[in-house]
Amino acid sequence: MTPKGFFLVFTGLVILTVSIILQKWFVSFLSIPLFLPVLLAIYQTPIDPSLLRVRREITPSTTFVGDTIRVKIAVKNLSGRDVLLELKEKLPNNLKVDEKLPHVLIALKPHQEFAFVYALSSDLRGHFPVGPLEVWQLDPFLVTRRKVLEVPPETVGFLPRIHRVSYLKMPYARTTHMAGEVPSNTPGEGFEFQEVAEAHELTGKRINWKAVAKSRKPFVNTYRVEKSLECLVVLDVPSNRLLGKELTNIVVDKMVELTATLVNYLTKRGNRVSLLVTGSYRDWVRPGFGKRHMLRILHSLADVKCLEFKPLVDFSEVFQLTAPFLTKSGSLIFVVSAFTEPSGNGVLKEAVSRGYTVVPIAINPFRIVEKYCKGERKQVVSRLSEVWEKGIIGVIGSGRDLKIDFQLLRLVEAMLSAYA
Repeated sequence: MTPKGFFLVFTGLVILTVSIILQKWFVSFLSIPLFLPVLLAIYQTPIDPSLLRVRREITPSTTFVGDTIRVKIAVKNLSGRDVLLELKEKLPNNLKVDEKLPHVLIALKPHQEFAFVYALSSDLRGHFPVGPLEVWQLDPFLVTRRKVLEVPPETVGFLPRIHRVSYLKMPYARTTHMAGEVPSNTPGEGFEFQEVAEAHELTGKRINWKAVAKSRKPFVNTYRVEKSLECLVVLDVPSNRLLGKELTNIVVDKMVELTATLVNYLTKRGNRVSLLVTGSYRDWVRPGFGKRHMLRILHSLADVKCLEFKPLVDFSEVFQLTAPFLTKSGSLIFVVSAFTEPSGNGVLKEAVSRGYTVVPIAINPFRIVEKYCKGERKQVVSRLSEVWEKGIIGVIGSGRDLKIDFQLLRLVEAMLSAYA
């Protein structure tokens, strides 16, 4: 029953009560116009759900954060009578709707169709349900309503933002092939100039005539062919014990955006890319090529968040067990981490000890959240940022001379404890 129906019933009962108390029975006749619509609505025959055709079209079902998704809802009355319908779409709080709310009241004649469109957007990445869509039938007096149909929900995805990168110089990595595999000829960056070298004979190709004129000897330009690389991107998700839940979520969003940009760059250049997420969130994606594989990784990154649990495993051991399934020996590994917790440091140390070509990408979490702090807290975070920048070189080391030092972690914890 609608609020109007409750109001009519309540008002009619009040009139009957007043007529009984005052013993003036003619007053009770005033309640008849109030009860009559309610009685007629109760005995109304509901429409058969099979005579209603309701469909939802979402285009596109996946987009990036900040973009919009168009949702179209169409309803057709296949019965031979007029119906009054109320359509209401349930949406999570993370989705923003334009001025056209997905809640409408329509009257359909026999075999008439009605459609309306609304747009969805989100400032948060992730996968969210759209629906269910509830279809209610109302009587002509708007007194009662019955639920006649429910369209199941569908999932929409908002992927992390990808920033444009013109060129990243990749270190050279020599990978070994597994049993049954052959060397791939998939091109990477193409040909890269290496040096001018003396030639034993002039073939007419790639001759450096300036060097020949100066030295009176045959010189040619030599190039290095850069083919596809085996890449593993490791994202170390920090816990919220240093900065709290709200600020940590900001840091995680920036780290996910950087990881998505890196994956997009590597995949577009023909590299074989895999993903491993460690820290306070755990996930992995098998290696692969192409746009479809990149979308698979972006969908995985869209769900990355800081979970509130205490890790009970050694992440260096986790990397040791999972790395052989995700990449080959000697591959190129990118470690995206703040390096303020044992998880990122353990993965980095284990990767270097096993002979991988490791590229640590250190993210300063305190610089990211500094603009979101005020007053004394901003001064503390600014000081922590300076301490992080001074200690990060000793933490990640350089090349294969990697030295893991937890002095920075202990100093950060001591300062935050003193501030609290």
